[in-house]
Amino acid sequence: MKRLNQWLIGLAALCGLVCGAHAAQELPSAIRIAVPDTSTTAKRYSGGMVDILVDQKRFEQEFAKDGIKIEWVYVRGAGPAINEALANQQVDFAYYGDLPAIVGRANGLDTQLISASRRNSKAYLGVTANSGIHSLADLKGKKLAVFRGTTYHLSLIRALDAQGLSERDLKITSMDTSASTAALVAGLVDAVWGANNLLTLDQRGLAKVALTTHDLNNVGATHEVVVGRKAFIDRYPEVVVRLLKAHQKGYEWLADVHNKAPYLVKASEWSGYPPALLERDLGDEDFADHYSPRLDAPFLDTLQADIAVAQRLRLIRQAFPLADWVRPEFQAQALAASQTAALAPSQP
Repeated sequence: MKRLNQWLIGLAALCGLVCGAHAAQELPSAIRIAVPDTSTTAKRYSGGMVDILVDQKRFEQEFAKDGIKIEWVYVRGAGPAINEALANQQVDFAYYGDLPAIVGRANGLDTQLISASRRNSKAYLGVTANSGIHSLADLKGKKLAVFRGTTYHLSLIRALDAQGLSERDLKITSMDTSASTAALVAGLVDAVWGANNLLTLDQRGLAKVALTTHDLNNVGATHEVVVGRKAFIDRYPEVVVRLLKAHQKGYEWLADVHNKAPYLVKASEWSGYPPALLERDLGDEDFADHYSPRLDAPFLDTLQADIAVAQRLRLIRQAFPLADWVRPEFQAQALAASQTAALAPSQP
């Protein structure tokens, strides 16, 4: 009996080792990633890092040997629709604006923030041709359209705050991008706070761009993040590191100054926006900084401030500890792995 017990104990230990090794190698069958679809054509376009990762198949190359399928889920409904997809476990990761990510987390979405994907993107103030609006101070008493609850709403509030203004000083109406564009052209509103689509109206003489957040020293600039479902991250931590390692490769390509012009040409093809518009929007950006994935102090400070503003606007009921949301260790491991690979001798 004693020998039998010893044999059973040994068998259990062996099984534990085998099962443990198997568990360590457990991989998902697919990785599903939600991104906003901002294209004006039948082609899909999200902008920046996402387009490079898709075009160069960075994730597909990283996980091909494991048979893991990469599914890009393009979402027209932007932040709220992406949050719904995360809540319903229809996607595992998302690249999108900081405000919807904050709102999702505050409303109970069990996500973890694993990377930045874009920082200090311009927000635009588009105005009617004869509005006489040249600055934020000129907006007092004017009718302005912005899509409430979006990153641009948060952007507007931060820009107004810096000028000693508030929403009460304006007549603000909530409209999505299509509705606000039409309203501005028709003269139903005096101004619109939004994205680079306002440059199209400016170029066609249908409206004017009075200023951007770059004119305000980036106060009110928009930011984008990468989040993942905590359940997926906890189950497949090595996959997260590899995902960010592949992201880093795409970033390094985009950060190379020699690739800026080729990227803008491709972005025009993907988005349907004229090359001149994208040059006007992105030509003065330092891509190495603009698309940096770093979760550094300035970026985290911005997120902390955004959480506070979102609570003040009652977009979220209560704030939450940023430290409980951000998981910088995955990015650190991915960067270390990338640097190790770069230093490794090439195979003969």
